[in-house]
Amino acid sequence: MRENNEMVNILKFIPLGKKRAVSRAKLVELTGLDDRTVRNLIAQERKTNIILSKRSGGYYMPTIAEMEEIKE
Repeated sequence: MRENNEMVNILKFIPLGKKRAVSRAKLVELTGLDDRTVRNLIAQERKTNIILSKRSGGYYMPTIAEMEEIKE
């Protein structure tokens, strides 16, 4: 596991677009952080960035087209 969680920018691991959504388990694997830390980092980033999660699992940042769909 990584020692310094503050140095991890979770946004680097969250893809753009619903079709490319990544599971939290995959984020744990990619970042080397534990599950709780990944959840906390996502929660922090959601305060200033749009991060969505699919019902079937997976996190992603919506594309402009997806944002338009949400607005409708």
